[in-house]
Amino acid sequence: MKYVKILRLWVGIRVHGLKTRINRMLRRDVEKMILGSIKEIIRDRQYFYHSTIGHEYCHLTEEGNRAILDIINILGPRLVKAEAEEDIERSKQLVLDQLKGK
Repeated sequence: MKYVKILRLWVGIRVHGLKTRINRMLRRDVEKMILGSIKEIIRDRQYFYHSTIGHEYCHLTEEGNRAILDIINILGPRLVKAEAEEDIERSKQLVLDQLKGK
């Protein structure tokens, strides 16, 4: 499935043949990846049937349903981790600000 290969490339970026791991992703980066992946699935007729008759006849194919679930299974945990890391950073900053007397 080509979307999984693309998704895995997003998760581990290749630069001049060297694979660089992204250990700390921001929430907005993961959200962009999810949205971009869904947009690509909708543009591909293998995954999404688009009817010219009307939007009520447009739907995901079986492969499209699997692709969406794979995206959520792959990127969902990364989104939760990114949100937790941002919450920790925000909490640390609040404590530091209170200690400084701001």
